Amino acid sequence: MTATTAGYRALLVPAALDQPIRDIVIADNGDDGLADLRRHINCNYIEHVTGPRCSLWVDEEGAISAPPRPSNPRIDRLLHRTDGWSIRGNVVITGRTTADGETGSLPAEDAARLMQELAR
Repeated sequence: MTATTAGYRALLVPAALDQPIRDIVIADNGDDGLADLRRHINCNYIEHVTGPRCSLWVDEEGAISAPPRPSNPRIDRLLHRTDGWSIRGNVVITGRTTADGETGSLPAEDAARLMQELAR
């Protein structure tokens, strides 16, 4: 996957297990894709969590919203969460932030690996 002129490639990981993980393009309309990230995650406040090969974009208020967002067991499993806390709501996975501060597209090989890990 490579960046497009309209945005960047990502994976959407819904909290609901009956919804599939999907390849998406986050539209960058001059806001670094923030509006589209909010739309896909279905929240107002987003937390950016960086990892060694990708970035996670999560609902910052998922646990304290009324009612709380459902847990995202696929992401919890991916992160090896065992501390009793859970990532809540939908999650978008993108590539790493580039040296100039831009959000990077998720490379095809990383997307394929993540799809396999998340499907377990």
